[in-house]
Amino acid sequence: ILWSIWSSTTMGNWASVAKYAFTGSLTQFLFLFFGLLALWLMGSVIYRVFALRQWGKIVDPNPKSGLATLWSVGMISLLLLLYLQPVQKGIEQFTSIELDGFMLPKLSYADENLLVEGYYEEILIGNELTNPVGEMVERGEGGRFRFSEAAVLVDDIRAVTSKPNTQILFKGKSYSVNQYGNRDREYPTEPGENTIRTAILGGSYPNGSGIADRELFDRILEDSINKMVEGLNYEFWNFSHPGYDLIPSIYDFEVKEAEQYQFDNLIFISHGVDMFKNIKTLADHFLKGTEMPYPYLEDIIKKSGINKSMSSNEMFKSLEPYSEELVRKSYTHLYELCKKNEIKPIWMYWPTTAIHPFVRDYSSDIAEMVSQIGYTVIDLSEVYREYKPTELYVSPSDRHPNVLGHSLIADALVDWFIQRPELLNPSPENNQ
Repeated sequence: ILWSIWSSTTMGNWASVAKYAFTGSLTQFLFLFFGLLALWLMGSVIYRVFALRQWGKIVDPNPKSGLATLWSVGMISLLLLLYLQPVQKGIEQFTSIELDGFMLPKLSYADENLLVEGYYEEILIGNELTNPVGEMVERGEGGRFRFSEAAVLVDDIRAVTSKPNTQILFKGKSYSVNQYGNRDREYPTEPGENTIRTAILGGSYPNGSGIADRELFDRILEDSINKMVEGLNYEFWNFSHPGYDLIPSIYDFEVKEAEQYQFDNLIFISHGVDMFKNIKTLADHFLKGTEMPYPYLEDIIKKSGINKSMSSNEMFKSLEPYSEELVRKSYTHLYELCKKNEIKPIWMYWPTTAIHPFVRDYSSDIAEMVSQIGYTVIDLSEVYREYKPTELYVSPSDRHPNVLGHSLIADALVDWFIQRPELLNPSPENNQ
């Protein structure tokens, strides 16, 4: 009981889970009782055999004996053998056992769920001393954008925005915000001749948390494609922001009245956790009393029956049946906004550096959903396959993609747009 309390972030969350301990049937409790009894009896028999026959001295010999040395050398040799990449790949290929994290700390399924909240929202679970994941994520306010000099707290679904015309150091790297409130270059309000403009929406991955301005994937993409294509000027406006998912991204684009900048395309970047992430955003802002910007959000809140006396776990459980509806209506709203302003909507899958259990493989269900709505789908699910997760991290305590992670995405997008120029070019005569 004490361990379960220690593992919970709040007493409310612990209580909402603990109550299920009393919901089992008599048959289930009898099965548990006799199962534990059988386990105890089996353990007692094994202990007696080891004690009477002295097998324990073989497994746990005197530290000064030669057998102890043999065990030590044998285990060290086995660990070193398993650390070799060819051996790991062979084991994974023939046994389907994943050895990622074997020599390094690896999070449990539950802690992965907590961490996905952390790196999308810049809420650092490591600051909660009661949580065992604390040793694996960065500590202190230095990693939270909302505490930076470029942050502006707002009382709407976004929670935080960026201060225009600001240059700071964030996580020790240059972080510049342009006149439009985006981490990007300065662009003229009116597009130049033969200019193709593309807006990019998303969270902390495309925003480049932990890397310098010049290392952002959209900078690399823009420079590369403009060197390859003659007669056209491509601009990629990065509207992404730390902590944003689908709903805040859409709202931020509308609040900035970004459609006035005459975009030809809009790319929304997803990591495949849309279902989970957006019900969490909705629950968090419902608890805060934030005014909901769209009627369908209020409708889902009413249908779910959530109230402010519920714990976060209870809210998620109540909202979960409506997660697909929430995501579908949000993507539909963005699609209609694009069509109204003659913008081509594109959905892009950017895999996370550490594959989350919810999206261990390509998130084809969401891709199919947006494709049915009318989005063009760009699948980059293979972009990180040849690299270990630790090669892609900003640091051991920060799982955002580093310079290599951004350059791989940029190179993959260049290939997509060069091979399929119709993805960006607004008219057939430009598809050359």
